Amino acid sequence: MDPSGQSLSPPELRVDWEEYYRLIERLALQIHQSGYAFDSLLCLARGGLRAGDVISRIFERPLAVLTVSSYRAQAGTRRGELRIAAAISSIDDQLRGKVLLVDDLVDSGTTLAGVVRYLRERSVQISELRTAFQTLSSWKRFQKQGGRTLAKSK
Repeated sequence: MDPSGQSLSPPELRVDWEEYYRLIERLALQIHQSGYAFDSLLCLARGGLRAGDVISRIFERPLAVLTVSSYRAQAGTRRGELRIAAAISSIDDQLRGKVLLVDDLVDSGTTLAGVVRYLRERSVQISELRTAFQTLSSWKRFQKQGGRTLAKSK
């Protein structure tokens, strides 16, 4: 709680599977309408796996997966330290060219900004990196850190 007695935790969001897949399809439509021709597709596990899978199938691009974790405390409802896996799982040797980074949602932008920083430090063959995700609340922190968003679905 903050000094005024307001809760600092975000409200709980519950979405049924039908709505969840509708949101992913809407995100895919926004990607298509943007005209962005990406060479590689990277999703963040766990949350971004379903969105990544659907977008991979629609755009017929191989899917790479990077496991990240920051919501581990209190049954996965409280953010802690961002942990990023040492390796990206992919059929291709590495990400290259224009990369689309997909996650299921962004609330503060902290995880997304950390992953973008990680990729820029380790993936020299990435010529352009854009993101596509669902948004829950303010993601201004990511924008302030120079993030470029291709599509976001509310």
